[in-house]
Amino acid sequence: MLKTEDILILYSAGISIEDMAVYLDFDSAKEFTDSFEQEMKSKLDFHLKTLKKKSLTESEITALKEEIERKRNSDERKLRPTYKKIVEYAFTLAPSTEIQKVLAIEESDLDALIQVFHPNESFKAFVERCHIETKIRIRKAQLEKGFNGNEKILIHLGETVLEQAKKKVEPQINLNISIAKLIEEARKEIELEKGKGYKIENSELKQLESSEESPRLFNGDPNEK
Repeated sequence: MLKTEDILILYSAGISIEDMAVYLDFDSAKEFTDSFEQEMKSKLDFHLKTLKKKSLTESEITALKEEIERKRNSDERKLRPTYKKIVEYAFTLAPSTEIQKVLAIEESDLDALIQVFHPNESFKAFVERCHIETKIRIRKAQLEKGFNGNEKILIHLGETVLEQAKKKVEPQINLNISIAKLIEEARKEIELEKGKGYKIENSELKQLESSEESPRLFNGDPNEK
């Protein structure tokens, strides 16, 4: 975050835009001026028009210029463009192996690079941390959509986060109804064979109910004889 006070001090010391960018940890003067235009221009214009330059001693100006040179030649500044690419790729959930291949840098060198910005953290650990942060952001966005009325998102979160998986309901077969239907079909077949007026005796029905044909018909083709 840019601070008007910092820029005003640099301006008062006669520091150039290019050197301001170095001092404020921007990769280039353009990046600094773009950010300056978006966040600070109106505020800074007001300060520069209404306030006088700050009175700085020669030693203060010298210290500023030395700090600028230190930052200009620092490993952090030289490595920052590659570091930004790693951050960009890691936040897309790209695996560390893919990032390494794209950058064509040895893992040991990537470890050293990351430790310039995050001491005691390896390249793989840093990428994993970026992955976790991305997943948290995704989950947060999903929750916000769910709370705003998106039922599909809520169902998805219920199944994945709360383990509210849908239970499979096995179809229930009513054997009594199925067998009764088969008996009725058999009755019709007997009437067709022996005549519509033929009276079926109870003994015939009992024989049909206990017949080996029933399970075969039930499990197979009802028309198969």
